[in-house]
Amino acid sequence: MVDDEITALNTLLLYLVNRQDVAARMFLDDPYGAINSLRDHPADAAFLDIKMPTMNGIDLAKKMIEISPKLKVFFITAYTFDEQATAESIGKNFAGYCYKPYDKELLSRQLDILIEKTDSGKKRDIRIKTFNGFDVFINGNPIDFRNKKSKEMLAFAVTENGSYATMEETISALWPDKDPELARISYRDSIWKLRRTLNENRLDCLVFFDRGRYRLNKEGVSCDYFDVLSGNSKVVSIVSYLPGYDWSVEYEATIMDLLEEKLKKAR
Repeated sequence: MVDDEITALNTLLLYLVNRQDVAARMFLDDPYGAINSLRDHPADAAFLDIKMPTMNGIDLAKKMIEISPKLKVFFITAYTFDEQATAESIGKNFAGYCYKPYDKELLSRQLDILIEKTDSGKKRDIRIKTFNGFDVFINGNPIDFRNKKSKEMLAFAVTENGSYATMEETISALWPDKDPELARISYRDSIWKLRRTLNENRLDCLVFFDRGRYRLNKEGVSCDYFDVLSGNSKVVSIVSYLPGYDWSVEYEATIMDLLEEKLKKAR
C-alpha cells in the first residue's frame, strides 16, 4: 500500500492485523520504494492513493504494472474524480476503489475476492435469483449493488436469456419517460457502475459489453428463470417475477403459464 497519509496506513494496518492470509507492505509517500520493493518481492495487488505529492497513483500503477504485468490495482481516494477514465487508464489490471474513510466490509470483500482469485483450487458458485426479488449470489452471499439502476440493468440482461440487449431496448424499459439525451447519459452511467460492481466482485466475465449493447454470459451460472425456461425448475408454487421492475410484467405471463403447466403435471 502506498499513501501520503500515515492515518490511512495505520487504519488499513488495523484492518489487516488479524488476517493470517494477507501479508502487506506499507509505504508512506514513497512510490519509488514501492517500485523497488516490487522488483525484489512479487505481490498480487497494490493499494495506491490517487493523489500524492511525489507521484500520483495512476502513474505509479503504470510503472508497477511494467514490473508485474498481472498486478491488480486498487485505487484509494477521498475525492470525487472520473472513475471510468481512471479505471480505463490501466485496463485489465484495475481491480476496484477504496474510498476514505474506509468501509471495512467492502475492503474485506475485496481482499477475499483477491485471495480467491489467486487460488486456482477454489471454485465459486454463482446463482441468480429472479423470483420474489432479484439478487446475485456468490457462494451464497448476495452482491451489494450500490446503484439501483445498474442492478436493474443486469436484471434486464438476465431476462434477455443470453441475447444482446441494446441501448435502445434498455432505455425503453428502464427510462421510458426520460428525455432521450438524458436517458442515454443515464444508460452510460449505469453501464459503468454495473461494470464497476462486477469488477469489484470478480465477475468481469458475467456480462459481455459491446458498443451500444451488452449480454449475460450464462456459462457457469445457475438461475431460477433459466430453469423455468428449460423445464427444469424446482419451483413448486406460483411466484412473482422481478417484482418492482415495471417492464418485467410482459415476461411474467409467459413464466406463469410455464409454472402452472408444470404444477398441473405434478398434481
